[in-house]
Amino acid sequence: MRMRRPCRIPAVLIAAVVGLGLFYALPIAQAGDERSFVIRAGRVMPVSPELPWVIEPGVIIVRDGRIEFVGTGVELPPDLRVIDLPDATIVPGFVSAANDLVGDRGGDESIGAGYRAIDWYDEYADHRATISFGVTTVHLSPGRDRLVSGQGAVVKLGGPRIERLLNGRADLTVNFSERAYDPPNDMTFQTPASSDVAIPPSVRQRPASRLGQLLALDEAITAAITGVRGRFFTMHTGALAKAWQAERPLRFQVDRGADATAAVWFLHKYDRSGYLVAGGAIGEAAGAIVAQGIPVVLRVPVPLRTIGDDIGYDLDAMDEVVEGIGAFRDTRFAIAGPSGAPAADLRLSAATALRAGIDERQALEAITRVPAEILGVADRVGSLAPGLDADLLVLSGDPLATTTHVLRAYIGGEPVWDGRDSFSREARGTRPDAGSIPLIVKAGTIWIDDVEVITDGAVLIEHGKIAAYGKRVPHPPFARVIDAGPDAFVTPGFIDAHGHLGLDGDKSGPSPQLSLARLVGVAGPPEARVARAGVTTVMLSPYAASSEGSQVAAVKTAGSARADRVVRGTAGVLFDMRSTDPMAVESKLRTRLEAGKEYLEKWQKYEKELAEWKEKIARGETVDTKPAREEVSEAEEEVDPITGTWTVTASGGPMPEPMSAKMLLRLDGSDVEGRMIIPEAPEEVKIVGTFDGKHLSARIEIDTGGMGYPQIEADLVEEDHLVGKVSFQGLEIDLDAVRIDKGSVEFKVVRRRTRGKDGRPLPPKVEEGLEPLRSVLEGNIPIVVRVQTPAQIASVLEIQKAFDVFVVLLDAEGARAHVADLAALEIGVIVPRRVIRSVNNTRYHQSDDLARRDVAIAFQSSAEDGARTLRQWGLYAVERGLSADAALSALTVGAARMFNLDDRIGSLNVGLDGDLVIFDGHPFEAGSRVRRVIVGGEEVR
Repeated sequence: MRMRRPCRIPAVLIAAVVGLGLFYALPIAQAGDERSFVIRAGRVMPVSPELPWVIEPGVIIVRDGRIEFVGTGVELPPDLRVIDLPDATIVPGFVSAANDLVGDRGGDESIGAGYRAIDWYDEYADHRATISFGVTTVHLSPGRDRLVSGQGAVVKLGGPRIERLLNGRADLTVNFSERAYDPPNDMTFQTPASSDVAIPPSVRQRPASRLGQLLALDEAITAAITGVRGRFFTMHTGALAKAWQAERPLRFQVDRGADATAAVWFLHKYDRSGYLVAGGAIGEAAGAIVAQGIPVVLRVPVPLRTIGDDIGYDLDAMDEVVEGIGAFRDTRFAIAGPSGAPAADLRLSAATALRAGIDERQALEAITRVPAEILGVADRVGSLAPGLDADLLVLSGDPLATTTHVLRAYIGGEPVWDGRDSFSREARGTRPDAGSIPLIVKAGTIWIDDVEVITDGAVLIEHGKIAAYGKRVPHPPFARVIDAGPDAFVTPGFIDAHGHLGLDGDKSGPSPQLSLARLVGVAGPPEARVARAGVTTVMLSPYAASSEGSQVAAVKTAGSARADRVVRGTAGVLFDMRSTDPMAVESKLRTRLEAGKEYLEKWQKYEKELAEWKEKIARGETVDTKPAREEVSEAEEEVDPITGTWTVTASGGPMPEPMSAKMLLRLDGSDVEGRMIIPEAPEEVKIVGTFDGKHLSARIEIDTGGMGYPQIEADLVEEDHLVGKVSFQGLEIDLDAVRIDKGSVEFKVVRRRTRGKDGRPLPPKVEEGLEPLRSVLEGNIPIVVRVQTPAQIASVLEIQKAFDVFVVLLDAEGARAHVADLAALEIGVIVPRRVIRSVNNTRYHQSDDLARRDVAIAFQSSAEDGARTLRQWGLYAVERGLSADAALSALTVGAARMFNLDDRIGSLNVGLDGDLVIFDGHPFEAGSRVRRVIVGGEEVR
C-alpha cells in the first residue's frame, strides 16, 4: 500500500499484497497405514467389563486393524498418525442380532437344515447406507417361513474382505410361529425319470398347529441323531445331524408367549445351548425365560418408518408394546428392530426401548457387547478392548440421543464411511466447502444479542450461517456437535471497530478509490492470533487517512481465501480531522460530500431514465433511437471578486520548476464554477467549488483514474489576488493567482453523448474515488470521522444534519459535551484505547459515561495483531464500572450496527454469519478463557 509520489500529473501505484496462511487439513487425510492410528476423543465408551464405562478424554491405539490400547494418560506412539476428535463420542460398532438383510430362503422343506444364510449373502454389496447408522456386524437369518429354515451366519458389513466372515455356521434356526404352519406337501421325484418307477404320492408336512411344531421338531431331531435312513432321509436330515452333533446353538424365532414357552421347554429337555429371538407380545413367558437364564434377542415392536397396522375389533389380536421389554432386564438380552425393519434402525430401536424402564447402559450393551456374546463373536466385535477388532463409531453426541448421528465408521481399522463425504454428495455434489458441514454448539449460556440470552440451549450453523437457535435445534444428519457444557458462555464473534490487521506497519494514507480488501488473502499467523482471542472481524482501516477520505473494509480474521474473509469491501469512509481547524472541518467534509452528491444525482438520473426507457419498451412504445447529446453554454455578465480570467502560477512541493496556467471563474451566489487551461494539457479542466467572500475552496476535476480530485484552498489576500495551495494524495503545491480580466466569461460548449443507438440511456462515467461517497449518501455505509475536541464534533453534527448520513465518531474525547445530540442522532462513538483518562484533573471513564447516556459505543485496537488483547481491554473497562452487557454489546452487535453490518455479523440471529466464541465462563470474568472460536461455521484451529 506504499505510494509513489506524483510530480506533474497525480498518480498512484497500488501494490497487491499476497497473505501467507495455514491450511489445516483434516487428520484423516494424513499419510500412513490407514489401519494403524491413534484416536483422541472427547469421550470413549468401551462397553467392556474390564474397562471404565466412560473415559473422558479417551485414547484408542489401533495397529493393523486391531485395538492395542484403550484408556487415557498414555504416551502416544511416535510412528502413528493421530486423529483428534475433541467433540466426538467413540463407541463399538453396533451388532444387529436380528434383521432381514438377506430375506427368506427358498425351498419347500419344513426341515431345511441344509440351507445356509451365507449362501444368500452378497459380500460385494454396498452396505454403506446401513453402516452410516452405526451397524457394522449383522446376523444373517435363513428365514422365518419354515420350521427349521437353515443355518445362520455372522458377518461384517465392511472392512478387509478376508476378515468379513465371522461365522458361516453360527446357529441352527428354528421358527416357532404361525408363519411356519402348513408348509407345502413334500413331493419326491425320480431323477432321472423312469417308466418303471412309480411316482409316490405327496406327503403332507408338519407343522399345521402350535402343538404340531414341537412334535415335528422332536421327530426330526430324533431321526437325525439316531441316523435312521429311509424315504424321509435327505440332505437336510444329514445337515441337521451334523449341526446337532457340533452343538451349534439353537436359535428359536418366536412371536407369542406360548411359542416362547415351548422353545424354553425344548432347550431344557435336550440341555442345549441356544437363545430366543422374540418378536411381539411374549411377556407371559418372561418368567420362564429369565428363570432358565436363556438369552433373548428382543425385537422392539415399534414401527419407526411407517404407521402401525390397525387392530380393530379382532379379540385375538395382541397389541405389541415396548414396555414388555422391561420384564427381561434381569437376563441377558439384545435389542433388534421389528421384523421387516431395516437393520439401520437398530440404534433408534435401542433408544425407544428406554421407555420400558431399562437404563442407558443396558440399552447400549444390548446393541454391542451382548449381541456379540449371544452370537458367539464377542472375541472379535462388540466392545473396545485390547485384542479386539477396531470396529468403532464416531458419534456426534450421546449414543442413544435421537439427535445423535454417526460421523465416521471404522471396521477392522479401515475407514468405511465418513459423514462429511456423504453430506457433500447429498447436499452439494462436491467435496465440502468451508462451513458446509452442519455444526451444532451447545452451552449453558448463549448470548444471542443485547436483547436475548438463552440458557441450556444450542445454535445450529449450516453453510456458514446461523440456521437456528433455542433450547432445541434441528440436528441434520452428519452434523458435528460441540457440547461445551453447562458452564460455557457463547457469544457472537468480537469486532475490532478500528484496526490495522494485515497492513504490516504500512502507515501511508491510501487514496479514496483504494479498497483495503484488495490486500486480503489467506489468513496468516497474525490473523490466527487475533482469531484465537475471539476477535472474528476487524474493521480494517489505514493508519492515516487521505484528505478526501479513505476506505474502511470489514474483514474476517480467518478463512482460506479472500471470498471467505471479506464481509464488505467498502464498509465506511474514514476522515481524519484531528489536526484540522474546527472552523474548517465542516467545509472540508461538505466539499467531499457535495462532490459525492453531485455524482449520486447523475446516477439517480440515469437509473430513472433507464427505468422509463424499459417501461416504454415493455409497452411497445417507439423510443427515440437518435443518439442524444447534452449541450451546455453559459456566460456571466456581473463583475464580482472572483468572476473573470486569472493567471495561475504553481510551484513548490514535488514540482521541479514553476508552472503557469490560466483559470476562468464564475461566481453564482457562493458557488464557483470555472475552467483551468493548462498549456500542456489537451483540453480544459473543470473547476467546482465555493467562495465565502474571502476563502476559495474548490476541486479540479481532472481525470486521475478514479483517485479523486486535486483540491484548491486559497484566500483572497487582496483584490484580484488569490494565494493558497493545491493538495492531492497528501502532496501540496503552492498556488498564486492574479486576475487579469474582470469581464464576464463564457465556457466552451460541452457535448456529451447521453443515449445509445437503441435509445437506451448511457450510464455516467464510474469514478472510483467517489463510489464510496455514493454509498455513504445512499445510506449503506457510514463516514467515520476521527476528531478530538467538542468544536470539531459540533461541525460533524452539522454535516450529519445537512446530509442525513450515517456518522461514526472515532476517538472523540470531547463527545461528552454533545452526548444528548449523539444519542438523538444515533451517532456511535469508537472510544479511545485509554479506558480511564484525566479531564480537568478528574478521572473520566468515557465508555461508561456514554453507554449510560444511551450513546452507542464500540472498542478499537488501533493495532494489527495487538487486537488479540481487545477482550482484556473490555475486561478492564468493566472492572472500572462499565456494564458487562454494555461491553459485550460494544464488542459485537453495537459495532456491527454502527457500520450497518448487523445483517451479517454481531449477533447469533438466524441468517447471520456463523461466527461465535465459546468461553468457559462470562467473557468479562477475570478467570474466563476463550476455549474455541468458530468463523463461518469452521473452527479456528
